[in-house]
Amino acid sequence: MSNYSTDAEMQKIDSDIMQWLGQRQNYNDVRGLVTARINAFLRKRALWPLLEAAGLIDENGLVDATKILNPEDLADLENTWVREILYFDKLMTGDEDDPVTAKALDLRKQRLSMLRHLAVIADADGDGNPEREYQVYKLHRG
Repeated sequence: MSNYSTDAEMQKIDSDIMQWLGQRQNYNDVRGLVTARINAFLRKRALWPLLEAAGLIDENGLVDATKILNPEDLADLENTWVREILYFDKLMTGDEDDPVTAKALDLRKQRLSMLRHLAVIADADGDGNPEREYQVYKLHRG
């Protein structure tokens, strides 16, 4: 499955993740789950049919990063969500300590804020000028 972001991007943002969560090779299992949740969120908000009609969904079933002006917003959301799940998972395994708890709660707040403000800015022709902005917070009908 393809994703909006990578482990390398996430580790640049959060250098503590390897220290606190161990030396796992990758987080693809969690990242795949989060990608599916992002897409399900877009479907639930009735944006998916609009994005499909505008030609903004690629062959991998993702919002096509080459046809939007803000692909980093989806990548940042995915990285934040992956990190949130990983930190909360660490808490549930019994290795609870205050810095990890604080980090997990902060990441949850960030994710919820990002979801409230998420927009997909279409630039299907690649000219750098947006054709349309699809705001997730507004209720859309497909």
